[in-house]
Amino acid sequence: MIKIKILNQDEEVQSFYYIHIHDEMKDIKNIDTSLGKETRINSCLELARLQNNLYNNKILPKFLHNNILATEANIEFVRQAYYKDYPSRFSCIFAVADLETLNLIKTKYNWDTPVKKIIPSSKAKIIKCDMNWIDFLRTAPPYNQDHYIYYLAGIDFKEAFPELNIIPIYEYLIEGYCEIVDI
Repeated sequence: MIKIKILNQDEEVQSFYYIHIHDEMKDIKNIDTSLGKETRINSCLELARLQNNLYNNKILPKFLHNNILATEANIEFVRQAYYKDYPSRFSCIFAVADLETLNLIKTKYNWDTPVKKIIPSSKAKIIKCDMNWIDFLRTAPPYNQDHYIYYLAGIDFKEAFPELNIIPIYEYLIEGYCEIVDI
């Protein structure tokens, strides 16, 4: 049996992960996030460009400017520049390794969605990242490319900011064919 490694870690892929299921996915039994990937990515980037143009031209007020979309676009630009083979946040499934992490996330973000298992195929691409970077990047001062690289490279937030003593919250970005099953 061939052991598959996570792309950005010296760690083997688990046989399954846990995901939150939103209403539009509740009856889906399998998914292939690599299908139509480029269209989804380009559409999201175009939306981010449009938002920034409207904001920079003083058409879109600051309170309507979505920093989440801008952050996600910056992550995608860095991914395309340095990590082309990695899953895109615009076209992947976000999963966690265990129910403890899933419950931590549910509490932290006040999510009340059903949970299922996801079983990635042997050809799926997977990276492991510390979610604390996402919270930081969405509220951080001006753009610092290194922080986006740290996230995609799988560097724990606490390695960059040890004085904050923040516990890593790992998410797995999965691209490719996966089965979705009930727990």
